[in-house]
Amino acid sequence: MDGIVRQRLAEKAGAGDDAELDCVIDILNDFDVYKNNVERISNEILSSMFASTDTTRHNTTIAMCHLIKNSQSRNKVREEIEKFCLSKNTPNVQLLNPKTEELGQFKYLKYCINESLRFSPPAQIMDNYRLLQEVKIDSYTFRKDEQIKFYIYGLHHNPNEW
Repeated sequence: MDGIVRQRLAEKAGAGDDAELDCVIDILNDFDVYKNNVERISNEILSSMFASTDTTRHNTTIAMCHLIKNSQSRNKVREEIEKFCLSKNTPNVQLLNPKTEELGQFKYLKYCINESLRFSPPAQIMDNYRLLQEVKIDSYTFRKDEQIKFYIYGLHHNPNEW
């Protein structure tokens, strides 16, 4: 990764073949802590890649577990996939390779994934946020500059909301 970052910085990022990577390098390089520091930029990019891979693995595993336990939902997802296969004249699901723009046809699968994310979010507590002004919610007052966290898991399992 260091070689790629070094090359892109030398080319004044933005001239390479991968516009998304160039954009990330440009953004990181704008911060003083990363400025022309190939190792730091590479580490940040690799950390993001590993984090997104781990999040995808987690979400896929949780969604599969929910589908295994719920035969009704599993059958609906299977029917949706079979319907897509028939529309593509692909009887073998293992040969299925939908294009990005076709993924919208899997509406029920998307609902199942979203529900599994609600049920078991990969990040259960959000980072600290500093309030820019005093905020009053019901009987609670949060002062300016106070640090707050959001307990996502608790919000997603609140019986008053769900």
